[in-house]
Amino acid sequence: MLKKVIATLSQKFLLVLAALLLAAGTAVTFVETPSASAASASCPPQISYGSTGSWVTKLQNDLKTKENANLTADGIFGPNTQSAVETWQSSHLSQVKEVDGIVGPLTWASLNECGSTSVGTVSTPSRSGTTAVGTVSTPSRSSTITFSAGGYTLTIEHADASLQTRVAEIESIFQHSYPKIVQRFALSPTTASKHVTLLFATTYNGSSVSFAETYWSQNLVVANPVQVMASPSGMGWVTHEFTHTVQKYSVVCGSGGNGGTDWVAESLATYGDWSYSPIASYMTFTDPRAPQSTDSYKEGYGIGARFFVWLQHRYSPSLPDQVNHGCQRGTTAESTLKSVTHKTVDQLWAEYAADRSFTIALPLNG
Repeated sequence: MLKKVIATLSQKFLLVLAALLLAAGTAVTFVETPSASAASASCPPQISYGSTGSWVTKLQNDLKTKENANLTADGIFGPNTQSAVETWQSSHLSQVKEVDGIVGPLTWASLNECGSTSVGTVSTPSRSGTTAVGTVSTPSRSSTITFSAGGYTLTIEHADASLQTRVAEIESIFQHSYPKIVQRFALSPTTASKHVTLLFATTYNGSSVSFAETYWSQNLVVANPVQVMASPSGMGWVTHEFTHTVQKYSVVCGSGGNGGTDWVAESLATYGDWSYSPIASYMTFTDPRAPQSTDSYKEGYGIGARFFVWLQHRYSPSLPDQVNHGCQRGTTAESTLKSVTHKTVDQLWAEYAADRSFTIALPLNG
C-alpha cells in the first residue's frame, strides 16, 4: 500500500543469522552503536529512528538551537531528525568512528544533556504497540541487516527475533524478484535507485501502520510486524511493496480508487507480485476469480491486476507497461488506455466483465 514495533535482533540471533547467510553466500552488514551501559545514570535514554516522546522533542529543540536544524519539534524521530543528528555527530563527535544517527550517551553529552534530572518518556513501538510510561524501549544495541542481489541492496531495520522466519523469506524474495522488478517497472532501470529500506514499525511519522506502506521519495517500505506475523495471506505484500518502490508516478495514475487509493498503482503492484514472486504461496490473491457484478476496477489490488492481465491478452502484451511508464511520465491510465484501445476504462471494464471465458494461471511469468 502507498504512503518503525522497533526492537533489534538479539546479539545471539544476529550472529546465528549472519553465519547462516554467509554460508549461503549472502552479503551481510551489521552496524553497531555504543551500548547504553556506557551512559552515566544521569544521561537521557538512547533514542533512534522511530522513537517518539518527550526526549525526542528535547533532542529536536536542542538541534534547532545548537545546529540551526530545520526541524519541527513534534516528538517523532523521523528521517529529518535522523539527518540532523548525523550532521551534528559529524561535526561534534570526533571520537565516534561511524556516524549512525543514534542518540546515545556520547551524543547526549555533546548536546550538554547528561546530568539532566528531568523526567522523559520514550515510546519506540513494541510488538504489542504499547510502552509503559517512564520506560525506554529503544534498544541498547542497534543493528542493521543488509542483503545484496544483482547490484541492488535491501536494508532491514528493527526486526526482532520473532521475525526470523519472515526475514529469511524476505531475503529470498528480494534476491529472486527485485532486480526483475526494477528492469520491468522502473522508468529508467539504469538510473533507478539500487537501495531500498524495509523498516518494521507499528507507527511512522506519527501515524499507525495498518500493514505495509511505501514511500516513493525515500525508497522506503514500512511494515507493521504484528500484522506481518498474523497475516493469513503470506508474503505477497513484499513483492507488491517492492513494485511500489520503483513505480514513482508523477501523477495520480488511476483516480477515484476505493478509499482514495490510486487504483492503477495498487493493481500494477499486485500484477508485479503475480509476475515476480518466487513461488505462488508468497503471492496475494492467489485465486484470481472472474469479476463479480459488484466488483469494480477502482478496487485495485487483485481485482485490478486481473483486469490488466485481460487487457494484456486482449489488446496488447505491453499494455500494462505502457500504462505504468505513462504514469511515470505524467500521463494518466485513462489517457493511455484510450490511446491504445480507443475505449474508455469503463467500456473496457464492461467488456472484460462479460468475457467469462478468460482465465489466468499464476505466476504470470511461469
